[in-house]
Amino acid sequence: MMKACHFEGKKENVFPFWINSFGQDEEGELYVITQQEVGAINPAGVTVKLTGKMKKD
Repeated sequence: MMKACHFEGKKENVFPFWINSFGQDEEGELYVITQQEVGAINPAGVTVKLTGKMKKD
């Protein structure tokens, strides 16, 4: 079953970046590599570590 993502500390449930790729480190933790604009305009981006809390409906 697919569940929606919720972003802690955000008023709206909108991810504010463009996703470039996903990654995983040696410990198995997951990351999303992002950028703030589409294309090769600005090389600045953000790496987001995914954490999760399971909530029962």
